[in-house]
Amino acid sequence: MSLVLNVDGPVWREHLQSFAAAHPGLVPVLKGNGYGFGLGRLARKSAWLGVDTIAVGIHEELGEVANRFDGSLLVLTPWRPFGAALELAPGSP
Repeated sequence: MSLVLNVDGPVWREHLQSFAAAHPGLVPVLKGNGYGFGLGRLARKSAWLGVDTIAVGIHEELGEVANRFDGSLLVLTPWRPFGAALELAPGSP
């Protein structure tokens, strides 16, 4: 049995805009597959909202959002000096 999610785009976007306007400094948290939306799409939507920071759950998710969001990226798990996190770190070769 599969689950199909239908989202009313205009209603969703209006809700996102009103929520972001009511909560200055909002930091969207993008984890896993973003409830089926995908991290890349949610990163772009976060940029559209005008937030300056987004958070991901783990370092491996950085690659999915880094090229779709120009602001600051926050990783919610402790730093580990290897893998995708190291490749995206400032000053990395």
